Amino acid sequence: MHSITRSKFIDTSELSALRGVAPSGDAAPSEVKSKNFEGAMHIPKIDRFINGFCMDILVHNQMKSKKAAMELSVTAIVTLILAIVMLGLGLGFIRGMFTKVSTSFDEQISSEPEAALASGAFPITLSRESIITSAGESLVLKVNIYNTLTSTIASTVLPQLTCSTLTVTQTANGRTIDPSEMGTYNILVEVDDSSTPQVHLCSASVTVGTDTIGPKDLTIEVR
Repeated sequence: MHSITRSKFIDTSELSALRGVAPSGDAAPSEVKSKNFEGAMHIPKIDRFINGFCMDILVHNQMKSKKAAMELSVTAIVTLILAIVMLGLGLGFIRGMFTKVSTSFDEQISSEPEAALASGAFPITLSRESIITSAGESLVLKVNIYNTLTSTIASTVLPQLTCSTLTVTQTANGRTIDPSEMGTYNILVEVDDSSTPQVHLCSASVTVGTDTIGPKDLTIEVR
Protein backbone atom coordinates (compact mmCIF):
# COMPACT_ATOMS: atom_id res chain seq x y z
CA MET A 1 0.00 0.00 0.00
CA HIS A 2 2.85 2.28 0.78
CA SER A 3 4.35 1.89 -2.74
CA ILE A 4 1.02 2.49 -4.43
CA THR A 5 0.47 5.67 -2.46
CA ARG A 6 3.92 6.93 -3.47
CA SER A 7 3.26 6.31 -7.18
CA LYS A 8 0.29 8.60 -7.02
CA PHE A 9 2.55 11.50 -6.18
CA ILE A 10 5.21 10.86 -8.86
CA ASP A 11 5.81 14.03 -10.89
CA THR A 12 4.61 13.86 -14.41
CA SER A 13 8.02 15.01 -15.65
CA GLU A 14 9.61 12.10 -13.87
CA LEU A 15 7.06 9.75 -15.33
CA SER A 16 7.70 11.10 -18.77
CA ALA A 17 11.42 10.74 -18.25
CA LEU A 18 10.89 7.09 -17.18
CA ARG A 19 8.85 6.49 -20.28
CA GLY A 20 11.33 8.32 -22.51
CA VAL A 21 8.70 10.87 -23.64
CA ALA A 22 9.09 14.60 -23.37
CA PRO A 23 6.84 16.41 -20.94
CA SER A 24 3.64 17.97 -22.21
CA GLY A 25 4.18 21.48 -23.76
CA ASP A 26 7.98 21.04 -24.06
CA ALA A 27 9.87 19.98 -27.17
CA ALA A 28 12.29 17.13 -27.12
CA PRO A 29 15.96 18.11 -26.95
CA SER A 30 16.59 16.84 -30.47
CA GLU A 31 13.55 18.80 -31.72
CA VAL A 32 14.68 21.98 -29.97
CA LYS A 33 18.15 21.58 -31.42
CA SER A 34 16.65 21.13 -34.90
CA LYS A 35 14.56 24.28 -34.56
CA ASN A 36 17.55 26.30 -33.36
CA PHE A 37 19.59 25.05 -36.30
CA GLU A 38 16.85 25.99 -38.76
CA GLY A 39 16.61 29.50 -37.23
CA ALA A 40 20.37 29.85 -37.49
CA MET A 41 20.16 28.84 -41.15
CA HIS A 42 17.48 31.50 -41.85
CA ILE A 43 19.69 34.38 -40.61
CA PRO A 44 22.38 34.13 -43.35
CA LYS A 45 19.64 33.82 -45.97
CA ILE A 46 18.08 37.10 -44.79
CA ASP A 47 21.49 38.76 -44.76
CA ARG A 48 22.18 37.60 -48.27
CA PHE A 49 18.77 38.83 -49.40
CA ILE A 50 19.34 42.27 -47.84
CA ASN A 51 22.86 42.50 -49.24
CA GLY A 52 21.67 41.48 -52.68
CA PHE A 53 18.81 43.97 -52.56
CA CYS A 54 21.17 46.77 -51.53
CA MET A 55 23.61 45.83 -54.28
CA ASP A 56 20.79 45.91 -56.84
CA ILE A 57 19.81 49.39 -55.68
CA LEU A 58 23.45 50.55 -55.79
CA VAL A 59 24.01 49.13 -59.25
CA HIS A 60 20.74 50.67 -60.46
CA ASN A 61 21.71 54.07 -59.08
CA GLN A 62 25.17 53.85 -60.62
CA MET A 63 23.71 52.91 -64.00
CA LYS A 64 21.19 55.72 -63.69
CA SER A 65 23.98 58.21 -62.82
CA LYS A 66 26.10 57.02 -65.73
CA LYS A 67 23.11 57.29 -68.07
CA ALA A 68 22.35 60.81 -66.84
CA ALA A 69 26.01 61.82 -67.22
CA MET A 70 26.10 60.34 -70.71
CA GLU A 71 22.90 62.16 -71.69
CA LEU A 72 24.34 65.40 -70.32
CA SER A 73 27.57 64.88 -72.26
CA VAL A 74 25.67 64.15 -75.48
CA THR A 75 23.51 67.24 -74.95
CA ALA A 76 26.58 69.39 -74.35
CA ILE A 77 28.29 68.04 -77.46
CA VAL A 78 25.20 68.59 -79.60
CA THR A 79 24.81 72.13 -78.23
CA LEU A 80 28.48 72.88 -78.95
CA ILE A 81 28.17 71.54 -82.50
CA LEU A 82 25.04 73.60 -83.11
CA ALA A 83 26.75 76.70 -81.72
CA ILE A 84 29.76 76.18 -84.00
CA VAL A 85 27.49 75.63 -87.00
CA MET A 86 25.45 78.75 -86.23
CA LEU A 87 28.63 80.78 -85.71
CA GLY A 88 29.99 79.53 -89.03
CA LEU A 89 26.75 80.39 -90.80
CA GLY A 90 26.72 83.84 -89.21
CA LEU A 91 30.32 84.55 -90.16
CA GLY A 92 29.68 83.24 -93.66
CA PHE A 93 26.62 85.48 -94.01
CA ILE A 94 28.51 88.56 -92.76
CA ARG A 95 31.47 87.77 -95.00
CA GLY A 96 29.12 87.29 -97.95
CA MET A 97 27.47 90.64 -97.28
CA PHE A 98 30.80 92.46 -97.07
CA THR A 99 32.05 90.66 -100.17
CA LYS A 100 28.86 91.56 -102.00
CA VAL A 101 29.13 95.22 -101.00
CA SER A 102 32.83 95.31 -101.88
CA THR A 103 32.23 93.58 -105.20
CA SER A 104 29.36 95.94 -106.02
CA PHE A 105 31.53 98.97 -105.19
CA ASP A 106 34.43 97.63 -107.27
CA GLU A 107 32.08 96.96 -110.19
CA GLN A 108 30.69 100.50 -109.95
CA ILE A 109 34.21 101.92 -109.92
CA SER A 110 35.29 99.87 -112.92
CA SER A 111 32.16 100.84 -114.87
CA GLU A 112 32.46 104.53 -114.03
CA PRO A 113 34.36 106.50 -116.70
CA GLU A 114 37.60 108.22 -115.74
CA ALA A 115 37.57 111.92 -115.02
CA ALA A 116 39.53 114.19 -117.32
CA LEU A 117 42.98 115.15 -116.07
CA ALA A 118 42.85 118.21 -113.85
CA SER A 119 45.23 121.15 -114.32
CA GLY A 120 46.06 124.51 -112.86
CA ALA A 121 43.31 126.07 -114.97
CA PHE A 122 40.79 123.35 -114.11
CA PRO A 123 41.87 122.01 -110.68
CA ILE A 124 38.78 119.76 -110.29
CA THR A 125 37.33 117.47 -112.94
CA LEU A 126 34.51 114.95 -112.59
CA SER A 127 33.68 111.67 -114.28
CA ARG A 128 30.12 112.99 -114.67
CA GLU A 129 28.74 116.48 -114.30
CA SER A 130 25.12 115.40 -114.70
CA ILE A 131 23.92 112.43 -112.66
CA ILE A 132 20.52 110.72 -112.81
CA THR A 133 19.58 108.46 -109.87
CA SER A 134 16.75 107.47 -107.51
CA ALA A 135 16.11 108.04 -103.82
CA GLY A 136 17.92 105.50 -101.65
CA GLU A 137 20.35 104.43 -104.38
CA SER A 138 24.14 104.71 -104.39
CA LEU A 139 26.50 105.74 -107.16
CA VAL A 140 30.22 106.23 -107.79
CA LEU A 141 31.73 109.55 -108.82
CA LYS A 142 35.39 109.93 -109.76
CA VAL A 143 37.01 113.24 -108.85
CA ASN A 144 40.43 114.30 -110.18
CA ILE A 145 42.20 116.98 -108.13
CA TYR A 146 45.15 119.14 -109.10
CA ASN A 147 46.80 120.60 -106.00
CA THR A 148 47.17 124.31 -106.65
CA LEU A 149 48.07 124.98 -103.01
CA THR A 150 51.54 125.38 -101.50
CA SER A 151 50.78 122.70 -98.88
CA THR A 152 50.27 118.95 -99.28
CA ILE A 153 46.77 117.52 -99.29
CA ALA A 154 46.85 114.87 -96.55
CA SER A 155 45.19 111.47 -96.90
CA THR A 156 42.66 112.50 -94.25
CA VAL A 157 41.42 115.36 -96.41
CA LEU A 158 38.67 114.23 -98.78
CA PRO A 159 36.64 115.98 -101.47
CA GLN A 160 33.29 117.25 -100.22
CA LEU A 161 30.11 116.96 -102.25
CA THR A 162 27.48 119.46 -101.09
CA CYS A 163 23.94 119.98 -102.37
CA SER A 164 21.59 122.77 -101.37
CA THR A 165 18.36 120.72 -101.54
CA LEU A 166 19.65 117.13 -101.36
CA THR A 167 21.05 115.05 -98.52
CA VAL A 168 23.85 112.70 -99.56
CA THR A 169 26.26 110.46 -97.68
CA GLN A 170 29.69 110.01 -99.19
CA THR A 171 32.69 107.76 -98.65
CA ALA A 172 35.99 108.28 -100.42
CA ASN A 173 39.46 106.76 -100.55
CA GLY A 174 42.12 108.90 -98.91
CA ARG A 175 45.32 109.86 -100.72
CA THR A 176 48.18 112.29 -100.40
CA ILE A 177 48.65 114.90 -103.13
CA ASP A 178 51.73 117.12 -103.12
CA PRO A 179 51.69 120.68 -104.48
CA SER A 180 51.45 120.83 -108.29
CA GLU A 181 50.49 117.13 -108.35
CA MET A 182 47.17 115.49 -109.08
CA GLY A 183 45.27 112.48 -107.86
CA THR A 184 41.93 110.76 -108.35
CA TYR A 185 39.34 110.03 -105.65
CA ASN A 186 36.62 107.39 -105.95
CA ILE A 187 33.59 108.68 -104.07
CA LEU A 188 30.65 106.46 -103.15
CA VAL A 189 27.59 108.69 -102.98
CA GLU A 190 24.38 107.47 -101.29
CA VAL A 191 21.22 109.48 -101.91
CA ASP A 192 18.81 109.84 -98.99
CA ASP A 193 15.59 107.76 -99.09
CA SER A 194 13.39 110.82 -98.59
CA SER A 195 14.94 112.86 -101.41
CA THR A 196 12.55 114.98 -103.44
CA PRO A 197 12.28 113.94 -107.11
CA GLN A 198 13.84 116.93 -108.87
CA VAL A 199 17.14 118.25 -110.23
CA HIS A 200 19.47 119.26 -107.41
CA LEU A 201 22.42 121.62 -107.84
CA CYS A 202 25.57 120.38 -106.12
CA SER A 203 29.28 121.19 -106.03
CA ALA A 204 32.56 119.40 -105.28
CA SER A 205 35.53 120.98 -103.52
CA VAL A 206 38.58 120.26 -101.37
CA THR A 207 39.41 122.37 -98.31
CA VAL A 208 42.85 122.39 -96.67
CA GLY A 209 42.86 124.66 -93.64
CA THR A 210 41.56 128.00 -94.87
CA ASP A 211 42.34 127.27 -98.53
CA THR A 212 39.85 125.69 -100.92
CA ILE A 213 40.27 124.08 -104.32
CA GLY A 214 37.14 124.46 -106.41
CA PRO A 215 34.20 124.37 -106.34
CA LYS A 216 33.15 122.33 -109.35
CA ASP A 217 29.43 122.36 -110.13
CA LEU A 218 27.32 119.33 -111.08
CA THR A 219 23.66 118.33 -111.04
CA ILE A 220 22.01 115.27 -109.50
CA GLU A 221 18.54 114.46 -110.78
CA VAL A 222 16.43 112.28 -108.47
CA ARG A 223 13.60 110.46 -110.19
